[in-house]
Amino acid sequence: MAADNGVRVSVLGLGAMGSALAGALVKAGYETTVWNRSPGRADALVAHGAKAAATAGGAVRAGRVVIACLLDHASVHEVLDPLLGELAGRTLINVTTTSPAQSRELAAWAARAGVAYLDAFQEFAAVIDGGDYTVEGQQSLEFSSLGNLLAASADQGISTEVVAMVQRLIQRQIDAGHGAEGFARIIESIKQPA
Repeated sequence: MAADNGVRVSVLGLGAMGSALAGALVKAGYETTVWNRSPGRADALVAHGAKAAATAGGAVRAGRVVIACLLDHASVHEVLDPLLGELAGRTLINVTTTSPAQSRELAAWAARAGVAYLDAFQEFAAVIDGGDYTVEGQQSLEFSSLGNLLAASADQGISTEVVAMVQRLIQRQIDAGHGAEGFARIIESIKQPA
């Protein structure tokens, strides 16, 4: 399927998530440029139609939409602070794992530079800060159940320790009558351990 809107997308960071996102963009027909600190990570994507940038700056310049899928909050600044002037006027989608405070800091950083910014965790942080887990647009806890993933992992002999822990947090809130509320509600299970 070819994209028909002419949007050029760049993906910075080709770990598991970044590679999957870039692959989906290429498959959907978007002109996709990829960059990763470690050489060679882009090879499979290039074989499927992505363009590899030699530098993060080259990737930023190639895309109107830039997706950052980096290691952590510090790496976002390390990679993008030198390129802030080039990001101005572009859209930055940050899917790097950050804390709520780091998410807010990056949003303010981008706004000061004139960068349209979407942080995958920004809305999550706002919901947690506000404590209203019924805000529309959230994935419900019932829909977030990891039961099938646990069963499939166990069937394959894959450790379920971490996934099982998250499922217990989800299930505690469902059992307490909050299954229709948003996934962010699991913070209540963490605040008040069983």
